[in-house]
Amino acid sequence: MQGDIWEESVLGEGSTYHFNIRLVLQTELSSATTLRVLLVEDSEANQIVATKILEREGHTVTLATNGLEAVAIWEKENFDLLLMDLQMPEMGGIEATEAIRKLE
Repeated sequence: MQGDIWEESVLGEGSTYHFNIRLVLQTELSSATTLRVLLVEDSEANQIVATKILEREGHTVTLATNGLEAVAIWEKENFDLLLMDLQMPEMGGIEATEAIRKLE
C-alpha cells in the first residue's frame, strides 16, 4: 500500500502507533465518487483536521464524539466509510465496532 507504520513509546507512559496508507477507491462510476463518512473521534483537534481533509476531497462527514453516539448514528443513517478512534469515553472504538457489526 506504499505506506508507513511506526511507534512512539515512552517507558512507563505508554505507546502510540501511527500508520499512513494511500487508498485509491475505484468504482464503476468514477474514482471521484463522494463518500458519506462517519468520523468517530473525541479529540477536537483531530476532528477538525480529519473533517477538513475529507471535505476537501469532496466527501460528506458526520461526526460522533464517542462510540455510543457512533452506534446511534449508524442505526439511523447509511455510510460508505467509518473512521473510528479506539480510545474514547463512554464506549471505545472496539466495543462500538462490535456493536455496529451486530447491527449489520
